[in-house]
Amino acid sequence: MLCFLEVTAKIVTSLLKQKNRITFAFMKNDIRKSFATLLKNKYAIAVLVFVVWLAFFDSDDIFSRMELERSVASLTEQCDRLSKEIDEDYRKMEELSSVETLEKFAREEYYMKAADEVVFIVK
Repeated sequence: MLCFLEVTAKIVTSLLKQKNRITFAFMKNDIRKSFATLLKNKYAIAVLVFVVWLAFFDSDDIFSRMELERSVASLTEQCDRLSKEIDEDYRKMEELSSVETLEKFAREEYYMKAADEVVFIVK
């Protein structure tokens, strides 16, 4: 039984390969004929020239659009990053609203001191 299935599978694949070869030969001729008739039509040529002009030679061609998309993506990423930094700065401003936390921040970050103090920095 297994042998019968293998034989039928081989026969079917060989038939498909032969059919594909014949189909591709007809397709090549069909493509050539359709392309030739397309080139004879003046409206098709005008549309083709217009599409090529828009795609490659216009000021908004494909390449400039791709470059603009990349710049928009990078600017969006930068905007997100900066908005996170702004939120973090607002949070720090809220923390520094009291005098005690502001004094602590000034002592730790900028090594400030009161008039009657001496500060030793150990690193």
